[in-house]
Amino acid sequence: MVRGYEHHIFECSGCREVERRLTFNRARRSPTGRMVQIDSKDGTRVAKDTKSGRVVMHNQNRERLWELCNWIGWRVVN
Repeated sequence: MVRGYEHHIFECSGCREVERRLTFNRARRSPTGRMVQIDSKDGTRVAKDTKSGRVVMHNQNRERLWELCNWIGWRVVN
């Protein structure tokens, strides 16, 4: 299963009918709980792990880097 999708069961409180759905939860945290900060390095945008200071990803476009980090589940901080 793809990260972010979850199985949910909904039950009507009136008739007790049950419905199962596959839902997307964008706010789900990464299993690593990684937090990154986006900086510039040698003309390239980099995502640095806030704990270790290591560069974990880079991209020329800041917005694209931010989207990729969020898609993976990393929290981007200022």
